[in-house]
Amino acid sequence: MARRSRSFLACCVVAAVTLGAAAGSAVPTGPVRLEVWRTTGDRSELFHRSADVAWHASAAAPQGMVVEVDPTRVYQPVDGFGGAMTGSSAWVLDHDLSASARDALLTSFYGASSGLGMTMVRVPLGPSDFSPAGPGTYDDTRGSLADFSLGTDLTTTVPLLRRAAQLSPSLKVVGSPWSAPAWMKTSGSVAGGTLAGSSYAVYAQYLVKAAQAWAAQGLPLYAMTVQNEPLLDTPAYPSMTLTPGQEAAFVGYSLGPRMAAAGLGTKIVVFDHNWDTPSYPLAVLADPAARRYAAGTAFHCYGGSPARQTVVHDAYPALPVWTTECSGGTWGAGFAGDLVWASANTFVGSLRAWSRGVLWFNLALDTSGGPTSGGCSGCRGLVTVDPATGTWTKNPEYYVMAHFARFVRPGAHRVASSTASGQVDTVAFVNTDGSTVLELVNEGGAPRAVTVRYRGRDAVVTLPARSLVTLRWAG
Repeated sequence: MARRSRSFLACCVVAAVTLGAAAGSAVPTGPVRLEVWRTTGDRSELFHRSADVAWHASAAAPQGMVVEVDPTRVYQPVDGFGGAMTGSSAWVLDHDLSASARDALLTSFYGASSGLGMTMVRVPLGPSDFSPAGPGTYDDTRGSLADFSLGTDLTTTVPLLRRAAQLSPSLKVVGSPWSAPAWMKTSGSVAGGTLAGSSYAVYAQYLVKAAQAWAAQGLPLYAMTVQNEPLLDTPAYPSMTLTPGQEAAFVGYSLGPRMAAAGLGTKIVVFDHNWDTPSYPLAVLADPAARRYAAGTAFHCYGGSPARQTVVHDAYPALPVWTTECSGGTWGAGFAGDLVWASANTFVGSLRAWSRGVLWFNLALDTSGGPTSGGCSGCRGLVTVDPATGTWTKNPEYYVMAHFARFVRPGAHRVASSTASGQVDTVAFVNTDGSTVLELVNEGGAPRAVTVRYRGRDAVVTLPARSLVTLRWAG
């Protein structure tokens, strides 16, 4: 990952609403109540269900800001939410927790009824900046793929993800390479450099074999990003640069045809880098050969605004967008600031800018922010595991993930909701069971009264200062 400094927003409030009626049905005339779930910046409520709120006839003089949810204006579907099972996350779960604690944490992540209900996971295809096993790739034998193997992933990551898939049967796995094997690169190293022109064909086959190997373990890749952070060249950890022209040529003439011939159904996703450079995916997608095989664009949160995703969506509205990486860390602004920033930007902001899913970076790291392999030294996972005690604690982003993953289910569609960026940020969804979810973020340092308006009815909700609240109703 590439770290960035961030100015954190004031606060997040998320309201999730579970509707028992179809999106096109009217609100019943009988009493209907909304569930209220809240996480506050002062930690007085942490994914806590507060008192329900009742609907009433719309008032001529509503209280506070009016947030209107319009289920007739429908936008993108949702694939789900999750995090990255990096080598470090797998190591922490496997080495620093007892078997019972490890299963409890996996259940907390992926359990549909007793956990967050996450339905996506990202895995590095080979080494990354969080690879305690070292920089070895899936095949380090020059000139041949005869020695191809998932290596240490077979003994750590694969068993953990098999358990995750038991808990979340619809789990979608997204694979991302940080680097080609050293012998395929101009630098002769997995750290830095670019893909040699003579290696396009063999590297494409290497990635096809990676998809086949994961599928053989019962974990087929839903999607594969072409290259993690292709604009980053660092000697500190596995990385590889690709210009837009290189990525377009690789997708259009090497990876795309071979992946299609293999018949795996894995989506090829371009870019996988920061919001501030939409010109990169636009250039890749402008190439007709690449566009034939590209299934969408992935973004990271370490530069720019999530609104920049809209530039790519508007140019290619048929191609999905995903937010595939973001991390909190020691550079943050404390619990409240981190809660607010992640909620308003990585989740609400990216979802309003057409993301079909949000993936956090490391699922779990230890108390030193590791183990690392030359990358970020101040990063933090959704949870922090203490190796000395074998226990784990939830970080702000865990609670943000809870509000979204638990209530916005795969197949949901975003629907229209009014918003006031910088004050109360909102995003709304209708689930496949007819339930509707409204997420609200109060960025201010004082409570706000909000009137939620839906099909001629109002419900007044108080958003605590710097908080994240979920409303859920059936109607």
